[in-house]
Parts: sequence; structure tokens; C-alpha cells
Amino acid sequence: MQKKFDFILKLGMILFSIFIIIFFVVGMKANEFIINDKTFLISSIDNIILSFFFAITFLIFFFSVPPFGFLTYYLIYRSVTQNKIRKNAKFEQKNLEYCREHLNYLSPTILSYLDNFELEYEKDISAHILKLIYEKYIIVENNQLQLSNKETNNLSESDLFILNIIKKKKINIQDKMQYGQMIEKEARNQGLLTNKDMTLKKFIGTFLIGCFLIPAIMNLFVFKLASNIDNNISVIYILIIIISIMLPIIAFIYTFVKLFSILNIKTNMIRTKKGNKILKDAIGLKFFIKDFSNLENSSWKEVYTRDYYLIYAIILEINKKIPKEIMEMLS
Repeated sequence: MQKKFDFILKLGMILFSIFIIIFFVVGMKANEFIINDKTFLISSIDNIILSFFFAITFLIFFFSVPPFGFLTYYLIYRSVTQNKIRKNAKFEQKNLEYCREHLNYLSPTILSYLDNFELEYEKDISAHILKLIYEKYIIVENNQLQLSNKETNNLSESDLFILNIIKKKKINIQDKMQYGQMIEKEARNQGLLTNKDMTLKKFIGTFLIGCFLIPAIMNLFVFKLASNIDNNISVIYILIIIISIMLPIIAFIYTFVKLFSILNIKTNMIRTKKGNKILKDAIGLKFFIKDFSNLENSSWKEVYTRDYYLIYAIILEINKKIPKEIMEMLS
């Protein structure tokens, strides 16, 4: 019902806009106009262009001030909000291409956290342990997980945390909470996640810079342009002036809606463009693994031949056998 209502509003605005543009272009005919008691002649083509831009200017004013302006704010808000929800929910698994890459060897737990900002500890920690087994930081002896002698200076904080769990042979609730905080921190450091507060601060900073810089440049430009106008005035001059008038209005609408949409985000966690790209590739990789491999029943021992595909198969819930194997060796 909500989508139908939005569609009807958009269709009505489009049809009204088309009517206004036709009305201005067909009904507004003038071959000359007067500025400061000076008469300027314009061609028929210039007249059409000016009529079109006057129509656009009228529509911007019409749809930016009450009461019709509220329709504009509502539709823009709906669009921005839906994009935010779509970006921070699970991706729709349609029309996605296969991905054959290793996702830049991203930590499997970070990939899992990107999906819904939560961890499923048995699955995620098992995938992380398998990653460290593959990289030979953990070895398996007598069906038990043991630390190897490999140098660990280049490991991440979460990698070292997993090695410590292997050393202790147990994991408690406090460890799980600490592990989750580490994964979130690493995702932020890799530019995959941000939060509402950071987005708001960045937006306010950009807005303040724009408030001082853009008007100054526009005023200087328009003043310089106006001082060079003569009897051979070009329609381009007029269009530039019209655009200069329209830009602050557009900027105001964008600022208002953008700020409101940021404040209305229900979760403080937001994936970045890079994070969304990784998650989209992960779903493509899931399709590729399911369609072109047979990893559902693979054992952890196959990781040396299956590479990161098997590690990601755990996170992508293709293989549900390995987490049980890993947890048995950890206990």
C-alpha cells in the first residue's frame, strides 16, 4: 500500500511537471526583454531555452515551499530512508553476478559481521580457527588444536585472541563479547563500517564549509558576469544566473532531507560503500560455491586444497559440518 501511494504521488508530480513545461514553452513567447531600461533581443531558440528554464525554476519553487513542498520532502525522505534500510539489511539475492575472488582474503568473521552486525560464535569462531589452521598458525595433533611455532607479529588483534583461546582450551561469555568488539573495531579500521555519529559529524563539517565557500564563489561569479553584460547579451548569461538562484534552494532541500534521514537511522552501525561492495561480492561468491563446488560435506582437512573457499563456505552457511568438528577439537 505504501509503495502504491508513493508511486501515485510521483506519477502526479511528473505529469504536473510535464504540463507546466509545455505551458511555459508554448505559451511564453517573447523576443525581447528589458533590464535596467535597456532592451535586449533574443532568438526563437533562446526563447525556448529560457522558457524551459523558467518552467524548471517555477517547479523547483512550487515543489519546495508549503504546502506542495511537503510532498517533495516526503518522497525524498522515503527514497533516502529506503536506501539506508536496503544498505544495512541483508542484500536481496537476485540479479547478482557470480564472484570467484577470495574477497581480498578478508577475515571470515568480519565478513559475517558485515552481514547483520552480529556474530554467531560457533560458526564464526570455527571459520576463524580454520583460517589460522590454513595459515599454519594452528596445527592439529591427536584431534586437538595446538599452537604452532610460526611467528605471529603480523597477525591482527582478533587473530591473536583466537590463538589465546586455543591456548586456554575454552571460551566464555566475556571472551565472546570482547571478540565481537575486536571484530567491529577491525571492520571500522578497514573502512568497511562507520556509524551514525561519524556520518553526522562529517555531514555537519561539509555543510559548514559549503555555507561559507559556495555563496562566496557564487556571489563573485555572478557579480563578474553582471558587469560584463552588454547589448549582445547571450542567453547563457541568463541561464547561469537562473541556475545560481536555483542552487541554494536545491542545497536547502538536500540538507534538510539528508540531516533528517541521518537522525532517523535506527541503528548506529552503517556499512560504507566499500563494506557494501564486499558483502555484495560475498553473496556472488556464495552462488558460485553452491553451483560449482561440492563443499557442503567437506571436512576441515580439505582446507589445504580448497583454500579460502572452504573457509568462506562456513560463514556463508554452505558447510555446517566443520563448525561441529572444530568445536569438538577445541573442547
